[in-house]
Amino acid sequence: MRIASACRLVDVLAEWGIHEGEGRLHLPPGSFEGDGRLLNGVEVALTHRSPLAWRILVGWPIACVRVEIAPEDVPALRITDGRTADEWTTAILQDQTDSGKHVRDLANATGEVTGPLTCTAQTADGSVARIQPPILIFDGWHRGGAWIAQLRRRANYSITGNLVVTQHPVPLLGVQ
Repeated sequence: MRIASACRLVDVLAEWGIHEGEGRLHLPPGSFEGDGRLLNGVEVALTHRSPLAWRILVGWPIACVRVEIAPEDVPALRITDGRTADEWTTAILQDQTDSGKHVRDLANATGEVTGPLTCTAQTADGSVARIQPPILIFDGWHRGGAWIAQLRRRANYSITGNLVVTQHPVPLLGVQ
């Protein structure tokens, strides 16, 4: 994983919320324009994704960075229920629900799958430069799965991520 640049926690939450608002939630056009763009994005992330967002905060974020997640990083990736991203990809590609179809459609598209994935990792030594596995994906399970599916077909590229580095481990889904 390569650090591309620093960012703020508010930026990570805003981008996550904007992605949710423009995608899954189908909020009205203009919801994320102008001076209120970031604030509205944070509002969506904290209200519509609160079962995930609190987990990030309880880990005590110490820094946020934009990263390039490389194919070599796949073994360290987990989704927030604890499964490896590789296991989840195998399962979702076989899933006949809309979710499975969405991942297959992304994976079968001609272009590369784009991020950012919203992730966390715990610091290994108090710094951003050294993190310890796992890298938990909070948002972008479908895009991450499609990326891994393309990698399995011999694609070789990185996907972007917004990484929240925490002082403590974050609780997994189903764990209070």
